Amino acid sequence: AIGVIRIDHVRMTDRNAAVFCEIGEKSYESGPHAEEALRLVLRHLFGEQNLRRVYTYLMDYEPELIALFEAAGFQKEVVLNERQYYAGTYHPVAIYGLLKREFSL
Repeated sequence: AIGVIRIDHVRMTDRNAAVFCEIGEKSYESGPHAEEALRLVLRHLFGEQNLRRVYTYLMDYEPELIALFEAAGFQKEVVLNERQYYAGTYHPVAIYGLLKREFSL
């Protein structure tokens, strides 16, 4: 498998959900496979599930994933300073969001 896109924290009352992307094969992080997979998930969430907002958490040590989500239209909403401990130091975690009206199905 190239990677996994996981849908989590689905709240139908609020019509939002979180999406997490884990790409095991690093050479695919910035390629068309990851972009297409994310777009298909977003089409499902905004189209078939009729959600109005999708969000994700991204770390500064994952620039390829940040670029992937920004290319899909996600915008940084807030930064949680020193939230994630990784490789011997604390890193900020940014919450990125995308509204249905900002995404073209």
